[in-house]
Amino acid sequence: MFNWLVSAAQKGHLEAMADLGRVYASTQSKFTFCKPDRSDKANGFLWLTAAAERGHALAQCHLGRLYRSVHNKELALKWFTEAGKNGIDVQADLKNIEDHL
Repeated sequence: MFNWLVSAAQKGHLEAMADLGRVYASTQSKFTFCKPDRSDKANGFLWLTAAAERGHALAQCHLGRLYRSVHNKELALKWFTEAGKNGIDVQADLKNIEDHL
């Protein structure tokens, strides 16, 4: 299953790009049946960025959370703002940044 997800992402399938980014970036995923051997945040950033730049709202939100986890407030705010513009409720995420970074 993981190989299918990689193949679809490489072919430009937007949902696959976002899902693959989440799979790589997280040790917990809804795709527990297709996890790579280990978490790989670099590939998580790569695939989430690819999907986020193409307007995928959930990828934008997840990318904001990933940037928040590495204490990059500027890029976290950028991606949370984009996700908010695209209909994702990011108020709690924005508050979390202000409270913790």
